[in-house]
Amino acid sequence: MRPVEELQVWKERWQTLDKIMSDLLTAYGRDSGPDFPRKATIYELLQRLKSFGKSHFTYFYQGFLDGSPLTLHEDLEKYPPAAVLRSIIDQISFDLEVIERAWNQRLAGTAVTKEALQLADALGQLALQPAVHGGLIPANVTTLTYFQKSTSVRVIPYADVAIVGLPFTAVDVSRDFLAIPHEVAHYLYRHGNHAEKPVSTFLRDNTKQHPKYLRNWLEETFADVYGCLVAGPVMAIDFQDLQLDDPIDEFTKAYIDYEDPVPVIRPDIYTKTLVHSDVHRNTDLALLLEKRWHGRRDNYLGRSAEAETPITFTTTNQTFSLDDVRSPGGNLDADNKPLDNMLQEILNLLAPCMAAHPAHPRWSGDENSLSAIRAVAQLPALYANFDQFKDSIEVVHTPQDKELRDKQYPHKLVIFVPDVPADTEQLESSLELEAAGLTPGIDSLWVNWAARWAQRNEVPLGELLAERNPKRDPKNSKDKWGWIELAYADGWATRGPEPNPVGG
Repeated sequence: MRPVEELQVWKERWQTLDKIMSDLLTAYGRDSGPDFPRKATIYELLQRLKSFGKSHFTYFYQGFLDGSPLTLHEDLEKYPPAAVLRSIIDQISFDLEVIERAWNQRLAGTAVTKEALQLADALGQLALQPAVHGGLIPANVTTLTYFQKSTSVRVIPYADVAIVGLPFTAVDVSRDFLAIPHEVAHYLYRHGNHAEKPVSTFLRDNTKQHPKYLRNWLEETFADVYGCLVAGPVMAIDFQDLQLDDPIDEFTKAYIDYEDPVPVIRPDIYTKTLVHSDVHRNTDLALLLEKRWHGRRDNYLGRSAEAETPITFTTTNQTFSLDDVRSPGGNLDADNKPLDNMLQEILNLLAPCMAAHPAHPRWSGDENSLSAIRAVAQLPALYANFDQFKDSIEVVHTPQDKELRDKQYPHKLVIFVPDVPADTEQLESSLELEAAGLTPGIDSLWVNWAARWAQRNEVPLGELLAERNPKRDPKNSKDKWGWIELAYADGWATRGPEPNPVGG
């Protein structure tokens, strides 16, 4: 535990952020100033960030002080209070920056930029629909996009919003929108539920027997599979091209980025997904894509097509042949290879979602345009098909406008992008929280989130909010509820497995 004087500077840093957010809320005005699409969502996000951030910071700041009834003492050597408070301040600051960008780009951006953001929001909403219809996430989840230097997703705990950052180049290079289905899948992985468990927990439980390097890839592999199921073969060709824009010495090294499948093997995930997808099942097209990839891969590695030596990649302390890890072609069950088995687990989870989706849109083109692709050289037509698809989209912001536009323009794909409503949730039991000795400054938004976190992690809510049990033994796994995971808020970070405070 720490004296007040040692942690005072962190309190001052939070107070500075709190004042900045208060001033911005006043300047923005929910019902004043210029109106523009998604204003209500962005204002509500800032409001919730301020509320959640205050509670999250207060809980840990108070918990680390001398004399606190909370017993946040285990793991303090590894995670000292200053490190935890720094991560919380960083997380709040990251989100504040993102929210400001989303606001300013929609208010003061060029007409072209504003139009591109509207389209990006609609593509994100469309990409979430299979998960909604499959019951993995609620229908009120929405997407908010903004432009920055590169692609990323913000996983936030205080609103049902997938916040996706896209490169500025997407304004004119339409294939850069194809990051969206993959990025919203990170939201689904973190916030979705399946078989009465979080999606992430369900998949981690079902892949415990896999090698560690593959388990490190689980979230990214899930996002690859979901993105491919949503958008089809155009995702496969896009991710082929993306694997070739890194230095060649990173192409076969799995330890450089532990979270992403090593580039030399990643396109195989897409081939196998396409072959085993009930929506996109087109083995001939998938094998054309595989042939294209093998040619580009071998050229990148300086190999001849006839080379007999196996292609290998390295983890921190091992070297594997590609054939050790996955079976050739679109196979998933022929040789019991570990990557095949992981893909099968993910496909088993996602297949019902795709089946439940009532009208799967053709991101990659319709059946006629896809059947016209008969050679590797014709595969870039998938990008042109995507251009036509996105040009058919019209964005609306009320259900009434959607109903009207559907009747007026039956040839258009009309997408309703909902806003986040004002938060009117109340505490279900203020008496329970009062009995738990809840610290002043912690409000219902945080408590409701903490209650869900506690339920998922099988921790009594009262124990979580005011740990007073002197008999609790933090060395006993049954008694240790792991406050450090609570501090990092289920991956409240750019992306990556918790407890990563800043993501990647």
